[in-house]
Order: sequence, then C-alpha cells, then structure tokens
Amino acid sequence: MLYGLVDLAEKKKDGLDSSTSSECWWIKPSRKRKLSSRRSQDLTFKKHKFNDTKPQPVKENIKVKSGQTVKPVNILNFSEILMSVNKHSAWLYTYKFSLPKSTQETIIEIPKLHNVDFMFKDSEDLSDQSCVSKFTSYFSTLSVSEAECETIKSETKGQSNNSSWHMARKGRLTTSNFGVVCKRKPGMPPENLVKVLMNYTDQFDGPSVCWGRSHEHAALRIYEDNLKKMS
Repeated sequence: MLYGLVDLAEKKKDGLDSSTSSECWWIKPSRKRKLSSRRSQDLTFKKHKFNDTKPQPVKENIKVKSGQTVKPVNILNFSEILMSVNKHSAWLYTYKFSLPKSTQETIIEIPKLHNVDFMFKDSEDLSDQSCVSKFTSYFSTLSVSEAECETIKSETKGQSNNSSWHMARKGRLTTSNFGVVCKRKPGMPPENLVKVLMNYTDQFDGPSVCWGRSHEHAALRIYEDNLKKMS
C-alpha cells in the first residue's frame, strides 16, 4: 500500500495522473489578482435591445368617411363573373341584380319520351287481342334520338343529388327496378311496383342506387365497356 501511495505521488509530480484526479481549472479565475467585492450602488446593469425602431402610429383621417372610399360596383360585370363560378347563387335569383335575358342561361328541360294516354284496369286480361294491338301500336311509336340521349345524360349527372334525375326516372323502367319487374310473381298485387315505377316515394335507397351514389364513374365505365362489346 505504501508503494502504491509513493507511486501515485510521483505521477502527480510529473503530471501523469488521471484526469479525474487533477483539479478543476474552470472554477479558477483567469486573472491573477484576487477578486474584490463591490457595492450594490456601484453596479451598473445593462439592458440589451434587439430592435430600436419604434412603430410609427397611423394617423386616422377623420374627415374622410368610409362611404367615400368605396367605388361603385359594376353589377352586370359582377353577375357575369358570379354566374361563371356558381350559376345557382342567390344573388342571381334576385330581381334587382338579375342578368338580362340575353345573358341568362337557358333552362334545359328533360325530353318527354312517352305520353301514356290510356289506362287499363288491374283485372284486364293483357293477352286479349285489343290490349295486344294497343300496346303494339304504342311501342312502335316510341323513339329516342341521339340528341335526346345526350341531353338526358348531361342533365341527370349526380343521380340522386340531382332533381332532374328523379324526374327522368318517373314512369320509366330503369335498370334499378328492372329486376323487381322480372321477379314479380303473378299473384302479387301491382300497387307497390307501380308506386316504384311512377316515383310516388322519395326514398331512393335500393342496393344499386346506393352503390351508384359513390361509384357513378365506375358504373358508367362498365356500362360503356359492355356497350362496346355488344356492338
């Protein structure tokens, strides 16, 4: 043990001891003179300023009123710009700011493809010759032009969110209810089926309609692909 202490003392003299055994130099002042205490009244505190520029106050002109600074709005120009952005804005429906008839957009109506001016009772035998001839002559007069198809297609976009779509479905055998008509049993009363075909209810929650609300583009693409295969 004594030999160890002697060896440690020799290394300390030579400066070969470990860093943890040496004294801390950062707590020792760099100046050689001894520090002397000062009185509190002799101390001067400095305040650091980062931005010496002072904001200039804005002078309000009390003489000028807000109504004098507002320029008059060109109603016609504003209405035309608004129509290009949102043609159903409430501004355009008011009488005071309505556009002239020459610049207003014409309302396109859904083509009326059929007009049923006859009616048969539920107890009527549809296989009777008079009924067959009546329906045959009626179906032979039905025709849809390409322009009418394009009009119906453009005006019924959005499906159930579009009011024109509900009007176009009224009285027509669409793909959504075609399966219901084919699966109808002979003894089933036709009231519910007629109610669906004539759009007597506002509830459009069939499986195909619910799927079409979120997959309209996909359904249209599938329909066009199948149509190309058939042609």
